[in-house]
Formats: sequence, structure tokens, C-alpha cells
Amino acid sequence: MGQLKERQRQSAPTSMGTSIVIMMIALVLSKITGQLREILAANRFGFAALNDAFIQGFLIPDFVYEILIGGSIQAALVPTLSGALGSKEEDSTWRSVSIFISFMSLLMLAVLIVCEIFAPQLMAIFARTDNHELVTKVARTLFPQTFFMMLAALCIGVLNSYRQFTRTAFGPVLYNCFVVTSLLLFAKATPAAVQRVAVGIVFGAFAYFLFQAFLGRRELRNFSFSLDFKDSGFRRLLWLSLPTLLASSIPQLNNIILNSFMKSFPKGAPTALRSATTLWMLPWGVFAVAIGNVLLPSLSQSVARDNKSETANLLSESLRRALFLTIPCAIIFLFMRYDIVRGVYQWNVDMFNDEAVFTTGNMLFWFCFTIVTHTFVTIMNQAYFAVKKTFMPLINSVISLCMTAGFGYLFSHKTALGISGLSLGYALGSLIGAAFMFLSFRKMHPELARFNLLPFLGKVVLGILGIVAVLLPLRLMIGYWVPTGKWLQLLWLFFWSLLAILAYGAIAYLLDIDEIKQMIGPLTKFFQRMRKD
Repeated sequence: MGQLKERQRQSAPTSMGTSIVIMMIALVLSKITGQLREILAANRFGFAALNDAFIQGFLIPDFVYEILIGGSIQAALVPTLSGALGSKEEDSTWRSVSIFISFMSLLMLAVLIVCEIFAPQLMAIFARTDNHELVTKVARTLFPQTFFMMLAALCIGVLNSYRQFTRTAFGPVLYNCFVVTSLLLFAKATPAAVQRVAVGIVFGAFAYFLFQAFLGRRELRNFSFSLDFKDSGFRRLLWLSLPTLLASSIPQLNNIILNSFMKSFPKGAPTALRSATTLWMLPWGVFAVAIGNVLLPSLSQSVARDNKSETANLLSESLRRALFLTIPCAIIFLFMRYDIVRGVYQWNVDMFNDEAVFTTGNMLFWFCFTIVTHTFVTIMNQAYFAVKKTFMPLINSVISLCMTAGFGYLFSHKTALGISGLSLGYALGSLIGAAFMFLSFRKMHPELARFNLLPFLGKVVLGILGIVAVLLPLRLMIGYWVPTGKWLQLLWLFFWSLLAILAYGAIAYLLDIDEIKQMIGPLTKFFQRMRKD
């Protein structure tokens, strides 16, 4: 026990403000490298069958990851382990966590073997007949990657429980760099090249796991392989994780369903959906997910101490901070959607033409609203995880799945919207889910749900008027004029986006919105520390 205490002293937790800044910087780098991966795939494989196969080859491996491990780390492992650190229950909790990790690892191996065998039948759910064979080969190549990603995620979960965010933040960047390298080396417009890239991705996932295991080697010494299923702590972890495993797998199941709807659309539809989805997830992932990841351990410890005032303040501040950052991003994406799609993806006009830009931009229009609604869902998910009511995110996910699938099919097949109707269905499902999560938490935990959002949102709306004042005249005067030359396009996009952000920030500062001052402080300290080092 004395050695354990010593390890805790060495693993001093990072402050919440600094952690959020570090997480955001890491997520920005991760999103940039991840976006580079998407750009290379779209421009090397093209806006057609090859890139469709590359995208769809990930669907079942990603679904297996989510349904077996994805949500259990946030819902069960992190709250349980972080809540027990420094208490008498720390050793027994680590024993339960060890059993949980051992069990999930063996279960994952078994499921992946089954998936390898039945891959052709699984791919037939969504793959076009003329693309089925290639999608199957890509998926079979990628299944081992799922196992390594699971091991890396478990290492990250343990480190996040110790609030060692600086040691987990940059692992995904390394993984993305391996994927980018694989694309640069092997990606060409041939089926064989798609498979070679998939092999490179598997090696990247293995390196990602080794990297995280090395950084967490001190904390992971507490792990010991065990299959003592009678352990009560293990059963509690399993019970906590089951609803969230199902809940976290539903978005991926939703993605599979949406891809199955695309069989009736022209080639390139899966690429358009993937491209638009990746774009809206940029601001949501950098801001809402970063804040949510940092929030959960602190919120879990506050709940464990039964400190209702601290819990309510943490939750309220985190939601406001996330909304303060994601709402302006949604507005900028809405006004600049075609510019963003063209700037990010159209590096080779032959591979990603103007029609691809138009199709992807139309899908991105509805996804812009999802940036905001998913921010609510993300923060409220963490709140429910902290109070250990993991069944609520599951209920919400089921509701969202039904709404998204139903609305998506209706708007894409029964209206003139076509493929962009899928993103409208997704946005409506997200809106309903956000309302359900927010209102249900207020009803179930009124003592923790002291958000006081109306005054805050009123000030944010005034800040949004600054963005509109910058971008609306631009659209009215020149429409969707396209600058000549790639770097001029990027400069154009950067200039107007920066101008809009500065207008929003200036109004927020003048209105004395706390969130902008809270963000400036940690940023200043972080860069001062970087200069000293």
C-alpha cells in the first residue's frame, strides 16, 4: 500500500483548467492528422467505389469495438477507479478492474474470430454488390486493429482515472500519423492498394497500444490477469458497463443503417457521408469531447464525496464552456460549408470534383446543428456516468437510433433532399436526444442541475450576431465565389473564419462572459510554461 501511495504522489493530477487546454491542443492535433487521413483517402482513392470500400471496411470493426469496450471505459472503469483512489477500497477496486480487463480482452478475441469467419455475410448488409468483395477483404484485414485499439483504450482509461491527461492526450496523434504514413506509402486508385493501406493501419494500431502501455507502465503494475468472475466488484463493473456498451455501439449501428440506405444512391454516397461527418465532428470533438473527458474524473470524485454544490458547479461550468465554443463553430460551418468542404477535401479535382463538394456541403448543412445538440448529449452523458445511471444514455441512444433511422429514410427516399436527407434525420435524432438527456437529468437530479443557461445563452446569441454581421454580407455580396488556386482558397477560408471568431470573442469579452476569461487564463499559463521549458 505504501508503494501505491508513492506512485500516486508521483502521478500528481493536472489541474482541470490546464487539463482542458492540453486535451484541446492534443485533440486539435489529432483532428488535423485525422483530417489529413481523410483528405489523402479521398484524393488517392477517389470519390467513388474504392474510397467507399475503404470507409465501409471500418464499419463492423468499429461496431465491435464500441459494443465490447467503447463506452465501458467512460461509464464504468474511470468513475469506479478514480472514485476509489486514495481510499481503503483502492486495492480491491484494482483487483476488480484487472478481472474486467482480462474478461473483455478474451471476449474481444473470440468475437473478432467469429467476425473474420462471417465477414462476407456481415458486409452484405451495406456493401453494394459490385463492391462487396473488396469491402470484405478490407474488413478482414482491419479486425486485428480492433483488438489493439481496445488495449490502448484500456491503458488510457487507467491513466485518465489518475487524471494523467498529458500522458493520454497525444496517443491518437501518433496513431493518425501511422495511418497517414500508410496512405502516403501505399494509397493508389487500385483495390490492392486499399488492402495494403489497411495492413499499415493495423501496424499503426499496434504501435499506438505499445505507446500508451509504456506511458502507463507505472499505473498498470497494479494489473494482474484474473478470471475470478465471482468477484463482486467485477460484477458491478460489468453491470455498470453493459448499458453504456449498448449505448455507445448505437451510433455505429446507426452508421451501418445509414450506409445500408445508400445502396440505392450513386457511388460516392458513403464517401460524402463520411466526409461531412468528419467535418462536423472536428469542433465537437476538439471542444465538447475534450471538456467531457476532463470533466468525468473530477465529477465522479465530487459525486463520491457527496458534494452536491461542487458537482453542480462543475457540471454547469463545463456545459457552458462547451457551448460557448461549439455554438460559434456551428454558425461558421453553416455559412462557410462549401468553402470548408472545398478547402479541406478538393486537392485533386479529378478525384474530388465540384459535384462531390456540392453533395458533401449539402449534407454538412444539417450536421451543423448537430454540433450544438451533440454538445448537450456529450456533457449530460458524463453527468449520468458520474452518478452511475448508465441506463439513461442507453435509453437516449435507442431513441436517437429510431429517430435517425426513421427520419433519415423518410427524408432521403421520400423527399427531394436525396442523400442530404440522411443528415437531416441525424440532426433531428440528435435534437430529440439532447432534449431528453437535459430535461430528464433536471427532473431526476434537480439539486445537481443548476445550469442557469438563459442569461448565458442570451449573451452568446449577441456574440453570434457578430459572426452573422461578418459572414452574411460576404454571402450576399459575392455568393459562393471560389478563389483560384488551392492556397488562395485556404487563405480565403482562414481569413473570414478568423474574422468571425474575433468578432464573436470581442463581443463575448465586452459582455463579460466568464467562459472567455476562463479559457484565456489557462492558455496564457500553458504557453508561459512552454516558454520556460
